[in-house]
Amino acid sequence: MGKISLKSNFQRIAIKDKSAFVTRVITFSRISSDELIDSAARNSAIPKGHVSAGCDAIMNEFQNYLLNGHSVEIPHLGTFRLSVCCKSVDKAEDVSANNIYRKKVLFVPSPKFKKLIGSCSFEMQEIAEATTGGEQTQA
Repeated sequence: MGKISLKSNFQRIAIKDKSAFVTRVITFSRISSDELIDSAARNSAIPKGHVSAGCDAIMNEFQNYLLNGHSVEIPHLGTFRLSVCCKSVDKAEDVSANNIYRKKVLFVPSPKFKKLIGSCSFEMQEIAEATTGGEQTQA
């Protein structure tokens, strides 16, 4: 199906307290919502205005449900839900919304999307060089 390009970077890994090569996915560009709508309209029999109106309606409902505590499924893509990271406290009376220090959106891919990702191939695009004390190494 798809081909995912990879690159390696020599970088500091704080949790391991050392530097090492790390493989990352190359992101070629960011596709804007307008570009996505144009592409969908070109590749279907649906006029651009209808695609745009449909996307706007879906996104408004998506945000409304998500921000009111629901998990929201996007068909064939996956389910989104809100989550938070909070400071722990010793007493129940100390629990409050003020303990939240990070807000997140969690995504769980659908089985169909997981299968699609599983069918992708991967290829290295470049090999990074790193300097360690005057020496050069290659991955």
